[in-house]
Amino acid sequence: MDNLFDKMGLYDFFGILIPGMFFLGAMIVIDLPILDVFYVPDSGTVFVILFVVFSYILGSLIQEVGSLADKKWKLWRYNASKKFLSDSEFEKKEIKDIEDLVYKTVGKQKDGSQKEILNEEDCKVTFFECKAKLENQGKMDKADRLDAIYCMSRDFIVCNLGILIAMFFSSAWGNIVNKLNKVNVIDTTYDVGLIILVLFYCVVSSLIFRVKASRYAKMRVRTILRQYISLQKEE
Repeated sequence: MDNLFDKMGLYDFFGILIPGMFFLGAMIVIDLPILDVFYVPDSGTVFVILFVVFSYILGSLIQEVGSLADKKWKLWRYNASKKFLSDSEFEKKEIKDIEDLVYKTVGKQKDGSQKEILNEEDCKVTFFECKAKLENQGKMDKADRLDAIYCMSRDFIVCNLGILIAMFFSSAWGNIVNKLNKVNVIDTTYDVGLIILVLFYCVVSSLIFRVKASRYAKMRVRTILRQYISLQKEE
């Protein structure tokens, strides 16, 4: 198993496998009735292997949903790439260097009274050009680590939504089966306390992961811009 994890990339591990494990583990802990249709092997080794495989599959689906949401609703990573000039974490000198970089990248005039105003699209173009150049030189390790943690935080929010949806549809599916067979094949009742606990956790943790996702998205942008400017000065 150690060799398996060694061969996985950061994005695969944090952005796919960990959310998948969390989601599958949560479904087991809250004892979703739909899991009763699956056979659980007696062998611990086989169980671990199947758990990891299914976690990766579920994590891949969760990652796709998160990526689609990122693009459709322009979430934290998208906003961070175009609003970095207002990031209070930058020092004044850094902001000046970054503004110079944006002006140079988009070809706008900075000198004189007719200075052109920078907009979010200018920032976005500059960011992706810096990112592309750092990728070409193989200097994206730190930014990739931050991106992996960002994706994990974002995907945990998707996991929470998935847990609530799974609980609802599992109960509905069990009720349908019971009505068709006119017997209690599946116990679909959930303790009210468990429902409240799961709902409370999903809401609170989603708010926390939202803050973390926004923070790591900004950290990633700051890292890329700082590394690129530092690289330019060295040249």
